[in-house]
Amino acid sequence: MECKQVISKTLNAFYNHLARLKLKNKDFSIISNSCWGGVVYHKLKLPFLSPFINLDFDDKDFYKLAANLRYYMSLDLQPVHGLEKFPTAYLGDILLRFVHYKTDEEAFSKWEERKNRIKYDNLFFLTSDRPNGDKIVQDDDIRSLKDVACKGRVVFTVRDIPDCDYLIRLPKDESGDFVNIYMLDHTPFLNRWQWEYHFDYIHWLNTGIVKQL
Repeated sequence: MECKQVISKTLNAFYNHLARLKLKNKDFSIISNSCWGGVVYHKLKLPFLSPFINLDFDDKDFYKLAANLRYYMSLDLQPVHGLEKFPTAYLGDILLRFVHYKTDEEAFSKWEERKNRIKYDNLFFLTSDRPNGDKIVQDDDIRSLKDVACKGRVVFTVRDIPDCDYLIRLPKDESGDFVNIYMLDHTPFLNRWQWEYHFDYIHWLNTGIVKQL
């Protein structure tokens, strides 16, 4: 292993260890439409108390799901075959893409297993302002999260919405006025995610308060 890789691996292990020492709230469910939640559970060495692991769906749809989480969780998955190389399924009118699973059986069994672990009294919602085709995230979508009952909420964005205290500004995507693909944006040396330099996620999980770094 190259020296740079050894240093990166060692420092990231150290940072993750510090994060675990600082974490007080350890029984939470992260609802996210990217792999962010799974990454955080992994970094903190915690069980997956959410079905939204190793999958994604459109940011615009996230706001709809957040406003009606219990309703969507009461629905059965409706598999869609031949759409992608990985499993896909509709949850009501929301298309879920199980991007890190090879078979329907694996993806859907994990979904059902983890769905039953959701801690509705300790929910944390995270999404962004990225569009998908004609599904454009509006300021009112972002504002709608204020009405969602939860311990914490965060939107990764490039926008400045004065009446929202749960925004984290991240680097802008080159193709438009929205954040980059934050789960692919790593720093070149330490190989850490850019969001780790902008968002104190441990403070957020402990307090529900969003702190921009």
